Amino acid sequence: MKIKYVPAIMTFILWGIASTVCQAKHYKVYLIGGQSNATGRGDASQLPAGLQAAQTNVLFYYHKTLTGADNNTLPEDTWIDLAPGSGHGKNSPPATPGVIEFGPEVTFGHDLAAAFPSNNIAILKYSHGGSNLHTQWSATGDLYGVFLTTVEEGLAALTAAGHTYELIGMIWQQGEADTSASNAANYEANLTDLIARVRTDVFGGLSLPFVIGGLSSNQYSDITNSSTGAYTVRLAQETVAANVDAAGFADADGCDTYDDYNIHLSGVGQATLGSAHAAEMIALEALDVDYDGLSTDRENELGTDPNNPDSDGDGQKDGFEFRAGTSPTNAASLFKVTGIAVSNNDVSITWPSKAGNEYTVEQSADLIVWEEADLDYPADGTHTVWSQSLSETNGPVMTTVLAHYDAQTGNNGDFNTDAFDSVDTANSTTATRLVQGGSLSGGGSSAFVLANALFNTSASGSPGFNLADVNLASQSAAATAGDWFSFTLQTNGETVDYDSLSFYADQHSSGAKVDVSYSVGGTETFVLRNYAPVGANASVALVEVDFDNFSSSEDVVWTFYLYGAPGTANGTRFDDIMLYGASGEVETADRPASAFYRVNLQ
Repeated sequence: MKIKYVPAIMTFILWGIASTVCQAKHYKVYLIGGQSNATGRGDASQLPAGLQAAQTNVLFYYHKTLTGADNNTLPEDTWIDLAPGSGHGKNSPPATPGVIEFGPEVTFGHDLAAAFPSNNIAILKYSHGGSNLHTQWSATGDLYGVFLTTVEEGLAALTAAGHTYELIGMIWQQGEADTSASNAANYEANLTDLIARVRTDVFGGLSLPFVIGGLSSNQYSDITNSSTGAYTVRLAQETVAANVDAAGFADADGCDTYDDYNIHLSGVGQATLGSAHAAEMIALEALDVDYDGLSTDRENELGTDPNNPDSDGDGQKDGFEFRAGTSPTNAASLFKVTGIAVSNNDVSITWPSKAGNEYTVEQSADLIVWEEADLDYPADGTHTVWSQSLSETNGPVMTTVLAHYDAQTGNNGDFNTDAFDSVDTANSTTATRLVQGGSLSGGGSSAFVLANALFNTSASGSPGFNLADVNLASQSAAATAGDWFSFTLQTNGETVDYDSLSFYADQHSSGAKVDVSYSVGGTETFVLRNYAPVGANASVALVEVDFDNFSSSEDVVWTFYLYGAPGTANGTRFDDIMLYGASGEVETADRPASAFYRVNLQ
């Protein structure tokens, strides 16, 4: 399982069109994983009095590690104020019924909030007592799968509540279950692999901070003996922290343990551990102040702006572009499909690549269900070409798609803005990026999407992109005020036949209208007038627009105008905008199944 992260503009715009969104915030999210000392068996009565109560300035989400746990006092799988009560919850030393247990999250969250008082902090935790890295947290391990699911569901719940977020980093407290000789010997490689997987599966390939909590001398009196597994694991933890970019080491030496069972940290020890993790996380964040996965030193080398996560404004973070091999200082250079060529029943896809990277190609017949067409595709130069015979794989029939814009996201708030560059199957056409008018929320040509604050996941398979604060009475007023977005179909002088248009849409309340037009040589023709998207925040509905077929060798501008009743603020969502060519096509209702492709950087 992989959380389908895609490159994103990390500036999110909120809009207050209902009281439920007035408290919407942008959160910095930190993850916690590991075994029992990440879960926590600390007695909350040993915490300072101020930390025994809920911290209203930090959000917290966790998933229980054991069935039948009886000392958990916090509700799981929901966002709440950070407080003790999410610990191991069973057989806590000392075995006192009703003990409220906690892990490093309490002081970790407190210290982060104190260090960054202007940030909204959120912590998401899944860990499991006694779990090992070599199997259970491996790429195919059951606990790693639960961890990914917990992260995905937690982030989805955050955006469903109207918030936006960005992932900042992770702390890892584990190692005791890998101290046998054979497992300890492989711990360095396994831990390096875990960090790489988290950064790929969750952080979208960004080298975000990863803090490793070490085994301590209080746990293992022989940890300085080089013949022991504890020594080997501890050395591996320090080595990985030193050698892996943006990794750090939280020293647990001196963290108090329970006298009758030295493996587990007491309440005092857990408080110390959480603060140690926070101090290292804060230090790592200071090296990458814009959270783009590149240190300030590296940004100075590359010529990128260390205070701007997207130096060239192309919608992809500098760190992602560095990893992808595209230029973080050139808006025209970004990771995306750069060409789809169809000849008879063969399709070829081209994208910019970097030697050493691996890619997957996915295909879909409906833009909802995606299947891998090839696994771990290796890069072989500055561009990689993948080919497939549709007849050999019984793939769907290709149709002429002149432009396709999809607000696909797998990270619930991190929008794939590069997907707004059309995937075009017609060799003779190229569609420009969606351009937004000036008075929609956010405004300006660089504000392509707004957070999906109020809308449910759409029937088309993704949350879509939202535009709000449209309060004009007519299309002409919308045009004047800039309440529109558009794209241009460039033909390079070749004649293109136009057949039909489709898109998904809905609106938060009622009253919003949509008009659609195309313009050739300055003459504007409307193909849709006064369309009212389905209201009351329902799932988006498919809109199919058949218009009189026309042909043109000139560039054609397609524009969507948004307007509504005066004095209202109507949020409208769109997704999966498809413009079809007429060549060899039948009418929309009878159009054969299509084949769509996308490429993911592993």
